[in-house]
Amino acid sequence: TLTFVNPSYCEAFHSEPEALIGRKFLELVPEEEHERIRGWLQSFTIEEATKDYEHTVALSDGSIGWHVWTDTAFFDAAGYLIEFMSVGRDITRQKNAEKVLGQTLSRLRALLQHSPVSIAIFDEKGTYLDVSEATARSLGTTPDQLTGRNFSEIFPPDIVEKRMAYLERLKSEGKPMVVTEVSERMGEMRTFETRLFPVECSDEDRCLFAGISIDVTGRIRAEEKIRDEQQRLQNIIAGTRAGTWERNLVSGKSQHNEQYAAIIGYTLEELQPI
Repeated sequence: TLTFVNPSYCEAFHSEPEALIGRKFLELVPEEEHERIRGWLQSFTIEEATKDYEHTVALSDGSIGWHVWTDTAFFDAAGYLIEFMSVGRDITRQKNAEKVLGQTLSRLRALLQHSPVSIAIFDEKGTYLDVSEATARSLGTTPDQLTGRNFSEIFPPDIVEKRMAYLERLKSEGKPMVVTEVSERMGEMRTFETRLFPVECSDEDRCLFAGISIDVTGRIRAEEKIRDEQQRLQNIIAGTRAGTWERNLVSGKSQHNEQYAAIIGYTLEELQPI
């Protein structure tokens, strides 16, 4: 039963002292907390008379808040519990912030675990703080084993030097940048296109950066193969002295070679552009 309440307690429940004094404080607490609180109150002893406790409260507007209390039990000369004095504060905002933070971290963890591309967060010294499964897998390790390691422990000196220069540039300019790197992964040289960007720079001594890398080795090899095939075809056509004429149906532009121009009695310059 409440025997005294101060203005802050009244304000928390949007009530006057007269409306609160004489009520059982459990009436202000969600019913599902009652059993746990009764057990808590019964746990006090003369030797352990002061303890902290957090619990939800039912606010007057129908919402649920959070309070943390420092409870002190008072005993009479015979050792019987006679009353409690509680000093508390509202931690609803803190709890809500912790909930949002937990949800954000959970989403980040899911992204890092299931993303098909390499994602990493590191500090200005090149130490990995968090990595995706794909990042660790490409380096033949696990996220737990990679986290906390430095670039210098993983990559050759020339790669480390380049990466540290990228971080210095990010720190000074504060703008995202895209770089292309060739490095050995799992015994094979691979090409990666990486987007680097600052995540947090709260002060000069603590900057965090992130990188999202895509393995473009297959794309580059395909482009090289197409160029090689195009050059081979051009060499074959030049060797047969055949005339060729191409028209792009989208742009409407045409291309011809010298043999085609000669066949129809023009020079290549006279036909370009058509």
